[in-house]
Amino acid sequence: MTLLMDLGLVLVFGTLLGCIAKILKQPLLLAYIAAGVIIGPVGLALITSRAEIGTLAELGVAFLLFVVGIQSNFGQLFKLKKTIVIGSLAQVAATTCIALALMQFAGFGFIESVYIGLILAFSSTAIVVKQLSNMNLVSTLHGRLIIGFALVQDTLAILLLPILAEPILLFSVPLAGSFLLGIFILAFFAIPLNRVILPKLLKRFSEPTELFYLILVSCCFGFIYLSNLLNFSIVVGAFIGGLTLSAMPYSFEASGKIRGLRDFFATVFFVSLGMQVGFAFAGLPIAVLLLMFLALYFINPLVYFTISLASGLKTKSALFVGLALGQASEFSFILANQGLRLGQISPELFSASILAITASMASTPYLMERSDTIYSLLSRISRPFFPLSYKAKLGKKERKLECLPGQSCEGHTIVMGAGLLGQQLVSALKGTQPLVVVDHDSEVVQRLLAEKVPVVYGEAANQEVWEKIGLAKARVLISTISETKEATALMRKAKKANPAIVAIARAGNFSNALDLYKNGADYVLLPEVVGSNILLKHLADFLETGQTCKISNLEDEFLNYLREKTKEEKGT
Repeated sequence: MTLLMDLGLVLVFGTLLGCIAKILKQPLLLAYIAAGVIIGPVGLALITSRAEIGTLAELGVAFLLFVVGIQSNFGQLFKLKKTIVIGSLAQVAATTCIALALMQFAGFGFIESVYIGLILAFSSTAIVVKQLSNMNLVSTLHGRLIIGFALVQDTLAILLLPILAEPILLFSVPLAGSFLLGIFILAFFAIPLNRVILPKLLKRFSEPTELFYLILVSCCFGFIYLSNLLNFSIVVGAFIGGLTLSAMPYSFEASGKIRGLRDFFATVFFVSLGMQVGFAFAGLPIAVLLLMFLALYFINPLVYFTISLASGLKTKSALFVGLALGQASEFSFILANQGLRLGQISPELFSASILAITASMASTPYLMERSDTIYSLLSRISRPFFPLSYKAKLGKKERKLECLPGQSCEGHTIVMGAGLLGQQLVSALKGTQPLVVVDHDSEVVQRLLAEKVPVVYGEAANQEVWEKIGLAKARVLISTISETKEATALMRKAKKANPAIVAIARAGNFSNALDLYKNGADYVLLPEVVGSNILLKHLADFLETGQTCKISNLEDEFLNYLREKTKEEKGT
């Protein structure tokens, strides 16, 4: 009951501060952290139990990483693998070594110094993905680099968590074997789930949506439970549970379905993070705090800026990458908690770490949104000494973005709905120009995948789907969906995101057609009107000539056509 009441306080204060932040046009993340400070031990002390705060925070970050896992498509980052892997490892090594050396010089122990180095080295995947989505930059080259760097860091953190908890793993054969066995067991469940079980379950039970939703949440909790049994952190299980869904055509719809749950637990996490801000670090040398902020705001951005430039990114984009990754990670929080719980870092260092993590996360949205201003300022300052410019070797790749593997993210045609009408359009268009299809019928999706047609399982109203199919850069949008409200909203939002797009829609009646035109459609088709006009024409021919040969011929042709299409649907 106490945990339930604490959860209620977290949500109420998070909502109140969130509303104030919205009015003041400030990031919601900052509001949630401020709410935590207010209700935590340094504020009104409405929640003071460290165990309860830790439980809320760990559950929150577990669901955050479950969603991050779903959105993590390593396949799309394959072309940038060298830059992403080498760059991430180089940055983590550089930051950790610098922090380790300085902490050792200040008189701290080796294990404490390693913890602080790693806490400062990792960047937040959840924050950068959310902010890139808000700024519509997920599909850009520098957006994909940022996400790739963060995902490699997450993978590295998952491997390091148990090793830091028990460093003897590196030297004890039995313990190392136990650790590797645990990894094998997680993979043993994840791989068949990803390849066989979940695709069949989601195909069979995608309707009703409650079952689809429950399968997703059950997958998360199943891996959390398994991870706990194997003595891994529950966030490791949640992240792997998300990864099992990431490569399937249902992943975009899954991400949209659990958006509400993600936002709920994101609020819980950031409010609980604010609750842990304290002033127990008063006895620490001021140099330690300066080191933490120096690493997060200067060393990490500088390393990523340099790596991005060396890989061939434009100077402005490279600076954006550095600013986007200049914060601590959810795993930094988990590392700090683990170190405190195991007595590997002091309460003073823990408090200082939480302050640095919180401040860096809260400032990230400001830095990303103001990257152009920062770039202009740095350009003016550096101009007398050296020009802040660099030839972009990756420029060609940046102009030829991909929203789906092998598909251009610019100038393509989107077909929303692959029913009878949509199927005919897809058959006529595929192979002639870049094409992406969206449908909410799992059988249709599987059929199109078998035909090697780029397809996304999802609804027309799903924001993640729009970003994935490159709606803002598309040339033509064809909506064959029959739900009037959904189609009308799609036309309106498509024109807002991409005023140059040619929007074509179908309507069921005259008033629906008028609504679609009012909301931006360039052309509206009424199949019933077209069909009735053709029928009237043939009826008029019969009444005028008294001959039925034309109608008979049409009937024979149409019946043959229907038989062929029926065989195709049945796969015979």
